[in-house]
This record gives sequence, structure tokens and C-alpha cells, in this order.
Amino acid sequence: MNRAAAGTTSPLSARPAEADRAALVAAVLIGGVALALRVALSPQFDGLDDVGYLEAARRISQGQPLDSMFPLFQMRVGMSYPLGWLLKAGVLQTSQLWLLTTVAECITLVALFTCARLPMRSDG
Repeated sequence: MNRAAAGTTSPLSARPAEADRAALVAAVLIGGVALALRVALSPQFDGLDDVGYLEAARRISQGQPLDSMFPLFQMRVGMSYPLGWLLKAGVLQTSQLWLLTTVAECITLVALFTCARLPMRSDG
């Protein structure tokens, strides 16, 4: 008797679900370790990056342009603008920059996991 006709599931059809579950568990473990490392190492300031982002955010929160900033901070506004807006709204204080960077890293991990799980496209 044919197994498909009898309503039983083939072991091959269960494998993709198991692989997806294993990949999700691995992603959660990697994300957990990354988050733990970030929290453990975050209280210190990196001389250039954190101070530069804080200065750019301060200028943005006060409505000042970034024209006189170091060119790196004129272009890399992905942290400066959200931090400036949050500072202006009173949601974050400058000492809480690590919260914003931690959230950004979590978003990056989720995006990388999602991209890695997308099917590969073959053009030829």
C-alpha cells in the first residue's frame, strides 16, 4: 500500500521542518550570546565612535547641521539621527547610547538570519 495514500507522512517531508527548527534554535543561541557579550562590554565608551555619535546626536537634537563634523559622521547618520530624535523627545539620555546600539545589533542579527533563510535564486 502506498504511504501517501494511507495518510502517513514520509520521513523526507519532516526534515525541512526539523532543519528550520534547528536553524531557528541556532539563530536564537547566536543572538543570545551576541546580546550577552554586548551587554557585558557596553558600559565603556569607544573614543571615536561613541563620542562622535553623541556629538552628532546633540547637534541633531538642537537642530544644528552636521557640516562641520568629521566626514564619517556626516555620512553615517543611521545612529545619529535616531539618537538625536530620541534625545530631543526625552526618551533617552546620552548615557543610554548603548541601548540604541544594542537594539540596532538585534535588528541586524534578525535581518542577517532572514536573508540567510531566503531561497537562493539561480539565473541560469
